[in-house]
Amino acid sequence: FFFTNASNPQAMLPAMVEQERREKLRRVSTEKLIHRVSDRVDASHHGPVLMPDEGPSKTSTLLAAGAISGGVSKLLTAPIDRIKIIYQVNTDPRHAFTLRRGFSTASSIVLQSGVLALWRGNSAAVARDVPYASIVFASYAMYEDAVLKASGVTSGAASGGSVWSRLVAGSAAGATATFLTYPLDVMRARLAADSRSHHHGYMSGVRHLWRSEGPRGLYAGLRPTILGIVPYSGLSFSAFETLKAHLRDSSRTRAGRETAERQPRDSRET
Repeated sequence: FFFTNASNPQAMLPAMVEQERREKLRRVSTEKLIHRVSDRVDASHHGPVLMPDEGPSKTSTLLAAGAISGGVSKLLTAPIDRIKIIYQVNTDPRHAFTLRRGFSTASSIVLQSGVLALWRGNSAAVARDVPYASIVFASYAMYEDAVLKASGVTSGAASGGSVWSRLVAGSAAGATATFLTYPLDVMRARLAADSRSHHHGYMSGVRHLWRSEGPRGLYAGLRPTILGIVPYSGLSFSAFETLKAHLRDSSRTRAGRETAERQPRDSRET
C-alpha cells in the first residue's frame, strides 16, 4: 500500500486517520480497563473505601483497634522497657548501659524474683499505652479530616491527604494523646523504677504522689516530652501514611496493567 500510494499522499490520508482513530480508542479502552481492575483489586485486598462519615462509627473502630494494638505491643515489650527504665534512673556513670549489662540485669531479676518480675509495673504500662494508642489513632483521623476540610477538601478518603496534612495531624494527635495520658506515664515510670511504690500498689502510689508533690507532680516533665513527641509523631504518621498510599497505588496500577495486557491475549486465544 505504501509503495503504490507513495506518489499520491492524499490517498493515504483516510487510512492514516482511521489507524490513528483506532489507536486512540485502544488507548482509552486500556486506561478504562486499568482503572476498573484497580478498583476491584483495591476492594478485594483492602475492603471498600469508606468516607469519613460512612459505615460503622469510624472513631469507635479506631479507638478499639488502637487500644488492642497498644496493649499487645506493650505486653510483648514489657521486659525491655523494665530494663530501660532501670538504667534511665541510674545516676552512677560506672554502671552505664551496655548490652552485656542489660542482659546481666535481666538475669539477676529472674534469679532473684522470678521471670514474672520482668513484667513488674506492666499493668501501669498497659494502663498508659492502651488509652494512648487508642487516642492517638482516633484523634489522627479526626485531625486529618479537619485539616483537609480547612484546606477545601471535603473528603479525606477520596483525596488520600497530603504529606503536610498528615504531618500536622500526626503532630496534633501525638500531643493530644501525650497530654491526656501523661499522669499515667509518670506513674508507670515510678512503679517500674521504685520497688517500694510497687509494693504499695498503683492507687497508693498515686495518692502518695498527690500528697507529696501535688497536681504538678503528675505532669512533671510534660514540656520536654511534648516537644519530643510532636515532631516524632508527625514524621511517623506522615511517613507511614505516605508510603502506604504510594505502595497501594503502585500495586493497583501494576495489577490493572497486567490484566489489561492479558485480556487482549486471552481474547485472541479464544
